[in-house]
Amino acid sequence: MVKYNVFVCVCVYVIPTACDSSCATCYPDNPKCTSCPQGSAMHQGKCISYCPEQHYLDAHGRCRACHSSCWSCSGPSVSQCTLCSQGLSLHHGQCLEACGEGLYHQDQTCHSKLPGLGLATVSTPWPVSGSLRRRAVPPGSDLPQPSSGVVTV
Repeated sequence: MVKYNVFVCVCVYVIPTACDSSCATCYPDNPKCTSCPQGSAMHQGKCISYCPEQHYLDAHGRCRACHSSCWSCSGPSVSQCTLCSQGLSLHHGQCLEACGEGLYHQDQTCHSKLPGLGLATVSTPWPVSGSLRRRAVPPGSDLPQPSSGVVTV
Protein backbone atom coordinates (compact mmCIF):
# COMPACT_ATOMS: atom_id res chain seq x y z
CA MET A 1 0.00 0.00 0.00
CA VAL A 2 1.32 3.39 -1.03
CA LYS A 3 0.63 6.44 1.07
CA TYR A 4 0.59 9.90 -0.36
CA ASN A 5 1.18 13.05 1.52
CA VAL A 6 -1.13 15.64 0.08
CA PHE A 7 -0.55 19.28 0.75
CA VAL A 8 -3.28 21.65 -0.13
CA CYS A 9 -2.32 25.22 -0.59
CA VAL A 10 -5.01 27.82 -0.24
CA CYS A 11 -3.60 31.01 -1.53
CA VAL A 12 -5.14 34.29 -0.59
CA TYR A 13 -4.36 37.24 -2.72
CA VAL A 14 -4.81 40.60 -1.10
CA ILE A 15 -6.06 42.94 -3.71
CA PRO A 16 -5.27 46.44 -2.56
CA THR A 17 -8.26 48.74 -2.52
CA ALA A 18 -7.81 52.14 -4.00
CA CYS A 19 -7.49 55.08 -1.66
CA ASP A 20 -10.38 57.50 -1.75
CA SER A 21 -9.31 60.28 -4.12
CA SER A 22 -9.62 62.86 -1.31
CA CYS A 23 -6.97 61.12 0.88
CA ALA A 24 -3.28 61.90 1.22
CA THR A 25 -2.82 58.36 2.63
CA CYS A 26 -5.18 55.54 3.55
CA TYR A 27 -5.30 52.12 5.18
CA PRO A 28 -3.85 49.33 3.00
CA ASP A 29 -6.95 47.16 3.24
CA ASN A 30 -9.72 49.77 2.88
CA PRO A 31 -10.26 53.13 1.22
CA LYS A 32 -10.63 55.18 4.45
CA CYS A 33 -8.16 58.01 4.86
CA THR A 34 -5.40 57.96 7.46
CA SER A 35 -4.31 61.49 6.56
CA CYS A 36 -5.55 64.38 4.45
CA PRO A 37 -3.83 66.90 2.21
CA GLN A 38 -2.93 70.27 3.75
CA GLY A 39 -5.99 72.52 4.05
CA SER A 40 -8.61 69.78 4.25
CA ALA A 41 -10.35 68.11 7.19
CA MET A 42 -10.98 64.44 7.94
CA HIS A 43 -14.59 63.41 8.55
CA GLN A 44 -15.87 59.83 8.58
CA GLY A 45 -12.78 58.50 6.81
CA LYS A 46 -12.81 61.06 3.99
CA CYS A 47 -11.08 64.38 3.46
CA ILE A 48 -13.38 67.35 2.97
CA SER A 49 -12.93 71.10 2.52
CA TYR A 50 -14.98 72.14 5.59
CA CYS A 51 -16.40 70.38 8.61
CA PRO A 52 -20.19 69.90 8.37
CA GLU A 53 -22.71 71.74 10.56
CA GLN A 54 -22.55 70.83 14.24
CA HIS A 55 -18.84 69.95 13.92
CA TYR A 56 -15.57 71.83 14.46
CA LEU A 57 -12.02 71.27 13.25
CA ASP A 58 -9.75 69.99 16.05
CA ALA A 59 -5.99 70.59 16.36
CA HIS A 60 -5.28 67.34 14.48
CA GLY A 61 -7.32 68.25 11.38
CA ARG A 62 -10.32 66.07 12.25
CA CYS A 63 -13.97 67.13 12.36
CA ARG A 64 -15.43 66.56 15.83
CA ALA A 65 -18.99 66.95 17.09
CA CYS A 66 -20.03 70.15 18.86
CA HIS A 67 -21.85 70.08 22.19
CA SER A 68 -25.47 69.04 21.61
CA SER A 69 -26.82 72.55 22.32
CA CYS A 70 -24.66 74.12 19.57
CA TRP A 71 -25.48 74.38 15.89
CA SER A 72 -21.92 75.50 15.19
CA CYS A 73 -18.94 75.80 17.53
CA SER A 74 -15.21 76.40 17.91
CA GLY A 75 -14.65 73.39 20.22
CA PRO A 76 -16.38 70.60 22.18
CA SER A 77 -17.24 72.56 25.33
CA VAL A 78 -20.71 73.84 26.22
CA SER A 79 -19.16 77.34 26.28
CA GLN A 80 -17.72 77.16 22.74
CA CYS A 81 -20.92 77.57 20.73
CA THR A 82 -20.92 80.13 17.91
CA LEU A 83 -24.55 79.50 16.85
CA CYS A 84 -27.32 77.73 18.77
CA SER A 85 -29.76 75.00 17.85
CA GLN A 86 -33.37 76.08 17.23
CA GLY A 87 -35.13 77.51 20.30
CA LEU A 88 -31.92 78.42 22.17
CA SER A 89 -30.18 81.81 22.52
CA LEU A 90 -26.43 82.42 22.38
CA HIS A 91 -24.82 84.30 25.29
CA HIS A 92 -21.02 84.37 25.78
CA GLY A 93 -20.56 81.10 23.87
CA GLN A 94 -23.33 79.21 25.69
CA CYS A 95 -26.77 78.31 24.36
CA LEU A 96 -29.51 79.16 26.84
CA GLU A 97 -33.22 78.32 26.93
CA ALA A 98 -33.97 81.87 28.14
CA CYS A 99 -31.98 85.09 28.41
CA GLY A 100 -31.41 86.12 32.02
CA GLU A 101 -32.14 89.37 33.81
CA GLY A 102 -30.69 92.43 32.12
CA LEU A 103 -30.74 90.65 28.74
CA TYR A 104 -33.22 90.40 25.89
CA HIS A 105 -33.53 87.91 23.01
CA GLN A 106 -33.07 88.93 19.36
CA ASP A 107 -31.90 86.86 16.38
CA GLN A 108 -31.09 83.77 18.51
CA THR A 109 -28.77 85.88 20.70
CA CYS A 110 -29.04 87.38 24.18
CA HIS A 111 -28.20 91.10 24.14
CA SER A 112 -27.38 93.28 27.14
CA LYS A 113 -29.61 96.24 27.98
CA LEU A 114 -27.84 99.53 28.59
CA PRO A 115 -27.89 100.40 32.31
CA GLY A 116 -30.71 102.74 33.34
CA LEU A 117 -32.09 103.24 29.83
CA GLY A 118 -33.63 99.89 29.01
CA LEU A 119 -32.01 100.23 25.61
CA ALA A 120 -29.78 97.82 23.79
CA THR A 121 -26.83 98.37 21.52
CA VAL A 122 -27.39 96.73 18.15
CA SER A 123 -25.69 96.95 14.77
CA THR A 124 -27.71 98.15 11.83
CA PRO A 125 -27.77 95.73 8.90
CA TRP A 126 -26.90 98.52 6.46
CA PRO A 127 -23.34 99.44 5.55
CA VAL A 128 -22.50 103.00 6.53
CA SER A 129 -19.26 104.27 4.97
CA GLY A 130 -18.12 100.67 4.46
CA SER A 131 -18.72 99.51 8.02
CA LEU A 132 -21.55 98.78 10.42
CA ARG A 133 -22.49 101.63 12.75
CA ARG A 134 -23.78 100.82 16.24
CA ARG A 135 -26.91 102.59 17.57
CA ALA A 136 -28.89 102.48 20.81
CA VAL A 137 -32.38 101.20 19.98
CA PRO A 138 -35.19 100.22 22.37
CA PRO A 139 -35.67 96.42 22.49
CA GLY A 140 -38.38 95.26 20.11
CA SER A 141 -38.53 98.53 18.14
CA ASP A 142 -38.35 98.52 14.37
CA LEU A 143 -35.20 99.89 12.83
CA PRO A 144 -35.77 102.74 10.37
CA GLN A 145 -35.36 102.12 6.67
CA PRO A 146 -32.07 103.34 5.20
CA SER A 147 -31.99 106.47 3.06
CA SER A 148 -28.92 107.07 0.89
CA GLY A 149 -26.74 104.82 3.05
CA VAL A 150 -27.26 106.83 6.27
CA VAL A 151 -29.31 105.47 9.15
CA THR A 152 -30.66 107.85 11.77
CA VAL A 153 -32.40 106.83 14.96
